[in-house]
Amino acid sequence: MITISSRDSQLIGTFPLEFLIRSEVSIWEYIYDVVRQLLDNEEGGCLYKPDGSVMTKAETPEPGDYCYVLNSECLNQLPMRTHVMTT
Repeated sequence: MITISSRDSQLIGTFPLEFLIRSEVSIWEYIYDVVRQLLDNEEGGCLYKPDGSVMTKAETPEPGDYCYVLNSECLNQLPMRTHVMTT
């Protein structure tokens, strides 16, 4: 499972990895696009791993918890959140 949350730990969405693989959309670009649509945001943003590294759109997603930060907030900044929300 891939879980995307905001900087303040608000859940944005979850993506079952099996769905991504079966649908042949197993790249971060698909997740970036869905998150942008969910937030109704044309600006876009960055997806960060808990260690602060940014996921590039061409990479293959791996299960885990990620933080989405709007482009206007992610330039040269790491997400403020250091832990992920658990349910």
